[in-house]
Amino acid sequence: MYKVFSLSFETSINFFEVENAGLDAKIFVYKENETEYLTLTFVFFSLETQKNLPFNDFELLNYVKTTFLGTSKPAFSQKERTIFNKKSQGEVLSTKIPVPSDLEIHLFSFENGEKICIAFKSLQEMPQTKREMIILEVLNNLKNC
Repeated sequence: MYKVFSLSFETSINFFEVENAGLDAKIFVYKENETEYLTLTFVFFSLETQKNLPFNDFELLNYVKTTFLGTSKPAFSQKERTIFNKKSQGEVLSTKIPVPSDLEIHLFSFENGEKICIAFKSLQEMPQTKREMIILEVLNNLKNC
């Protein structure tokens, strides 16, 4: 079981190198044969943080993309997922720097107004079926601790 902020999740694959990427951000890395195939990034926005960063949801997503994912590209499509039994409309995009990668990023709002951004960034060479399996396992097993 992996814990991040007030959440936990389980998957059938192992994540390595849990990294703090700032006070309110954590990155989990999935590797095979020393190659980083997928990073899972969580960025938490408390009510206080949102007060200090008076961004709307679109701006929060752009902040996460530029600060934690290394891109400012706009989405080329949307992807609907279910997070905590609620529909979430996420962004899908790709980047070539530093290596060709696909990204899927979602911003979820809790009932108390806090928000969490969940981003999946995978190498384009990663099989799509495996990538999809990991995304579904993480989102379907996400729980409040």
